Formats: sequence, C-alpha cells, structure tokens
Amino acid sequence: MTRAPTPPRSGVRRVRVIGLGSPLGDDRVGWEVVDGLLPHLGPGAAPPGIEIEVLALDRPGADLGRHLADADLVVLVDALVDGGPAGRVRRLTATEVAAASAAAGASTHGFGVAEALRLAAALDPDGPSIWLVGIGIAGGRATPEASLSTEVAAAVGIACRMVVDTIRAPPTSDRGPPPAP
Repeated sequence: MTRAPTPPRSGVRRVRVIGLGSPLGDDRVGWEVVDGLLPHLGPGAAPPGIEIEVLALDRPGADLGRHLADADLVVLVDALVDGGPAGRVRRLTATEVAAASAAAGASTHGFGVAEALRLAAALDPDGPSIWLVGIGIAGGRATPEASLSTEVAAAVGIACRMVVDTIRAPPTSDRGPPPAP
C-alpha cells in the first residue's frame, strides 16, 4: 500500500530520528549517524514547522514501537546485513525492511526491526510514515571492536545526508505492515 507522508497532527510536523545499534563494531553505525546529525537536527536546528527529536537506542526489540508513537515521520538508522557491500547506504520502506530481514535470515537485534514495525503497524494502522536508512555491514563485523570499519565509517556522512533529505522532502511511503518473512 503506497501512502503520502502523514499530515501533521498539530500544525507542526513531528519527526523522530532513531539510531539503532549496539556497542559492537559496525553495528554501532546507527549511533554514529545520529551523533553526526545532532549539529544539523538537534535542538534549535530544525527548519520552521518541524519539531525533530533524535534518539539512539541499544537493540530496542519490541520496545521500538513505543518510540514511534506521536510522530508524523520516523527515520530509523541501522546497520544492514543484506548481502550487499559494507558501506552501501539504502533508504528502505517497511516492506523492504522485511524483505532485507528475510534475506539476511536474522537481525543482530533478536526481535528485529521488521518484527517491531509489523507489531507497531498492527497496533496503530494510522501511525507515522516510517523509513529506514540502512548502512551495509559485513556479517561478521558485529564484534566488540570499538571502531567502525573503514567502509562503514566512510558511509556515515552519506547516511546523514540521506536522513536530512528524507526529513526535508519525505518520499511517498509504504506504511502498511511488512509481510511476514
């Protein structure tokens, strides 16, 4: 189901950017992207008529749904293990997230993003438009290393620009529940 971005509920468009990850090597890339966004989207930096909240969450699982509430647009930022090259940046709809999750076979977050989006859509079918900006990581890079790999670190700026572009001109969104894998 294709749908235009959710209209603002109070005259102000409420946007939430959520960096997902863990402290494990390349899996922390969602956190690195939201850190890079703070100067551009943090308090006082939002364009007129847009209220932006930026969060970093550690493997939220099913709890992700409560962070989607009361927003008009949600942009999730997370690592993707989808068979593509490390450092590739993609913007995905909820349906595409489910397909990428099924292709990978498992999320690094247990109850993964696709499952959380399906649950949120079932509980709130009129919820926000949701996009995921995903950065490709190699399957074995979710290890206790403190730094990002070279390829993933190089993608942080590209992902930041994609998040800002999504907020400024949200594309048409697929907000229906992702298909079960």
